[in-house]
Amino acid sequence: MPSPTASRSPILATEDPAAYQAHCRQFFDEYQPATATETQLTQELIDAAWRLNRIPQLEAELFAQNPNPQALVSLIATLGMHYQRLSRQFQKAVDKLREIQSERRHEQERHLKRAAALLELHKHKGIPYDPAVLFSEDGFVFSNDQVEAFARRLILLNESRHIEHVRFYMQPPARAASAV
Repeated sequence: MPSPTASRSPILATEDPAAYQAHCRQFFDEYQPATATETQLTQELIDAAWRLNRIPQLEAELFAQNPNPQALVSLIATLGMHYQRLSRQFQKAVDKLREIQSERRHEQERHLKRAAALLELHKHKGIPYDPAVLFSEDGFVFSNDQVEAFARRLILLNESRHIEHVRFYMQPPARAASAV
């Protein structure tokens, strides 16, 4: 997990850096960014959420310090605008991060399917299988164990679809009319 830089840190002097680090860990654990772009978007989420969570505390402090709500109208309105802006920023970052991660996962699955199909072909022909050689130009990052596990999963899924079709969708054979 990257550490926040002092120049960009959303932590105020009155806030707990350890609480911010725990906040960061929660987002990195949830989104598990795998690329620099995903990491950047996750950091944007972290900072926007941190600032969003601060606004209700600021409002409460303002009311505690000044019991006259009329004197706070413009400050509260400004905080409301900041809250809306940060909410939109947060949602846009969530949407973009989910889109990028979905595309990456689909691409990864596509590569794994190709690797699994080639693995099964190599097994069928009895020839050695080395995904690092077969996919070197694709930037292949899967281990043999990952490809084996994915191939087993696909085989089981195909078998389960066959069983599902036979058990739930096929019409039972017609019975021969019994003689009276």
